[in-house]
Amino acid sequence: MINEIIKNIQEIEKPILEFILKGLNFSAGVCFVALIFLIIFATYPISHMILDSSLILFQTGAVFAAGFIVFGFVIDKLKKHIV
Repeated sequence: MINEIIKNIQEIEKPILEFILKGLNFSAGVCFVALIFLIIFATYPISHMILDSSLILFQTGAVFAAGFIVFGFVIDKLKKHIV
C-alpha cells in the first residue's frame, strides 16, 4: 500500500506537482498565521475571539492542504485517463 502511494507520487506530472507544492506552501502560511494568533492569545489573553479565530484559521489551513493534495491526485489521474 505504501509502495503504491510512493509510486503514485513519483509519477505525478511536474506542473501538477508544482501546483500541489504551491498549495501546501499557501496552507502552511495560513497555519503559521494561526499559530502567531495562538501565541498572541497565550501571551495576552485579551479576548476569546482571538482563540476562536486562530483555531478556525488553523483548521482552514489543514483542510486546504488536504484539498490541494487530493485535487492534485485527481487531476493527475483524470489527465492520464483522458490523454
